[in-house]
Amino acid sequence: MYLLKLMLSRIVTHNDLDGIFSASLCSAIHGIDEVEFTGPNAVANRAVSITADDIVCDLPYPGECGLWFDHHAGNAEELRRLGVDPLSQPGRFAQEKSCARVIYSYYQNDYDFPVFYGESVREVDKIDSFDFASVAEWRAETPVRIINDSLKCAFRDREAEGAYYRSLIGRLAEQSMAEVAQANDVRDYFQAYLKDEEKMVELIRASSSFHPADRDREFAIIDLTHYPKQTMVVRNLAQIIYPEIYGVFLVQNLYDRGVKTTNLKVSGSLTIRNGKGKKDIGEIMRILNIGDGHPGAGSGQIFCDSKADMERKKQDALDKICQIWHSQAA
Repeated sequence: MYLLKLMLSRIVTHNDLDGIFSASLCSAIHGIDEVEFTGPNAVANRAVSITADDIVCDLPYPGECGLWFDHHAGNAEELRRLGVDPLSQPGRFAQEKSCARVIYSYYQNDYDFPVFYGESVREVDKIDSFDFASVAEWRAETPVRIINDSLKCAFRDREAEGAYYRSLIGRLAEQSMAEVAQANDVRDYFQAYLKDEEKMVELIRASSSFHPADRDREFAIIDLTHYPKQTMVVRNLAQIIYPEIYGVFLVQNLYDRGVKTTNLKVSGSLTIRNGKGKKDIGEIMRILNIGDGHPGAGSGQIFCDSKADMERKKQDALDKICQIWHSQAA
């Protein structure tokens, strides 16, 4: 593989599997070791310093960077709203199943990628778009599932989490997912996650309901706002409890340095049963004007002045989600 000689010194990427493998590709191509993980809201709110020396992956366009790679329709729409053509930015925007796919396509005619890179991109596509044919396929203990679930482990602290994520960037650039998934630390983190997953399923069972206007129970609502401490769940686990649902939405409080605030995070995803339906979670977040996403998943934030304001805005958001959901084609 040849290294592209540009004055780029850091990769700023999303803190999920797509972001990690996107960073693996850019690191291998450009020979960059410094990586910072962040989320879309931090970039949109200018909470992260990004310069022309940075490659930005799987995140909103930051206003300035060396190269930008992304696949979220809402991020492109926001640029167009500001009078900026997303296709004119350095790098590439395309509505692919993953950002990794965007990067791989951008460079594949110029670089001699190892064969396993294409295989890894296909697996990331499946994870990021939740493109599974059945629950059994989703739950199968495949290399990509082992790696992806290892990222959801309750790490000791942010430093340990970041160190593990960075180690995966290097390993995924040099090894196939099948090889990476055999590593002792990856297996250990995966097993630790599985223990937590059992508790998550019971928590979802105790905290989930259906909107009164959703008469056919098409989507489940997980509400964690009544818990005093920060609680993590993987919302897609709801379809283990409710195999008939087409989508799931999660409402939880935002925390500031471990302290619960009245602000909310709302996220959602389609289930495997939805298949090739035309529901679009990202579009729901954009209509609510709280966030973004793609058809299969999305999230946003709602800022509230008080607990009473939080309860009002939470109910209003859930009412509107139900209205928009049922207005979208089946």
